[in-house]
Amino acid sequence: MAPIPTPLPSTPDHAFNPQPVITTVSLPDNAPHVLLVEDNPIALMILNQLVTHAGCNVTTAEDGEIAYDLCIGQTFDLIITDLGLP
Repeated sequence: MAPIPTPLPSTPDHAFNPQPVITTVSLPDNAPHVLLVEDNPIALMILNQLVTHAGCNVTTAEDGEIAYDLCIGQTFDLIITDLGLP
């Protein structure tokens, strides 16, 4: 009798789910405050890590409307935005 083929284990939908790397960085009180505006979560995560490791305090926004609202209530030293936001 021939062996019965067994199916390969299925890969769950959440097998590749990049999670942000959480790091604690002690920044001086006078560290620059940067607003990052990006609608791609992976690009935002990478940019957030780069800017944080450069020694900046970071605030993020997913779109221009949120960024505008943040700018009304806060002061930023630099705003980095995606040019192709919807």
